[in-house]
Amino acid sequence: MTKNELYNAIKRSYQYAHDKCIYAPCVTYPPMEDGKADCVGLVFRALYELGYNKRARNINEIVTLCDISGLKFSTSINDVWKRGGVVLMSPKGDKRNIAHVYYSLGGESLNNISKYDLGSKKRIESEQPFTNVPVNEWTDKYEFFGVYYSDAIYPDATFMDIKEGKLASIKTDTNLYSGPGTGWRNIKHLNKNVRVIAFNVYVTNLSGNKFRYIETMDGCKGFVYYKTVDVHFFEPYAATVRGTDGTLSVRCAAGVENEKIGEIKEGSIVTVWAECEDNVHNVWLNVSCGKLQGFAYSGYLTT
Repeated sequence: MTKNELYNAIKRSYQYAHDKCIYAPCVTYPPMEDGKADCVGLVFRALYELGYNKRARNINEIVTLCDISGLKFSTSINDVWKRGGVVLMSPKGDKRNIAHVYYSLGGESLNNISKYDLGSKKRIESEQPFTNVPVNEWTDKYEFFGVYYSDAIYPDATFMDIKEGKLASIKTDTNLYSGPGTGWRNIKHLNKNVRVIAFNVYVTNLSGNKFRYIETMDGCKGFVYYKTVDVHFFEPYAATVRGTDGTLSVRCAAGVENEKIGEIKEGSIVTVWAECEDNVHNVWLNVSCGKLQGFAYSGYLTT
């Protein structure tokens, strides 16, 4: 998962607890559905929302759940403020168990981080994130165990506009990953010559390998090794809707089987940003008209 995905899920988890829950052990599944929340429920609910549905029955099982989710683990306390992530605290003198969990947004030093924390009634009722707090606020009670984090910082897909991308094709068979590296979740296989939209977003991972952010024509977004992408020059152009029964359907991806997201009236002028083929090799165009943007069948668009 991406760092942004985890952060946004944690934020929503906190807000749910703040608005709807009391401080009590979080033991139901899905987490917090009984109106009870605690420090571990903050993370359990976020991971559940992101699709990691293994039921964790106690606080120590958070380690297993974080491992399953693909997060990286570090025992360096400096990573709490340098990287941020799910922070695990042990009872003082007992590194075999977990006693407290919170989410760090990172910060400037061991004594200055921002965090989400549902460790008490007062904390659930407080506006968060907390800022300018130390990594360990309870030195007499807890000690640092470790931190689970995402090792890539890159733009959230929701902030990207397809107009910023360029039509491209895949040079050789490859996989689309949820993050910049083969250790991330494999979203799907991409065959040679398949068309994609390539963004000018590159991430070099900890192994020194560069990955590029792309979007497939069926709406999947992720990373591929940058050398597998061949970018084509494409100049946007204007086209007119012709030959329909009154409106042209606009879909979320190329192909009639994909969700219809809007319509464009006959005679309207659209901007074409990219061309692609659906699963049966019909040509579709990525178009925009006003605030509507999606894919339309090329047979009803003329220049």
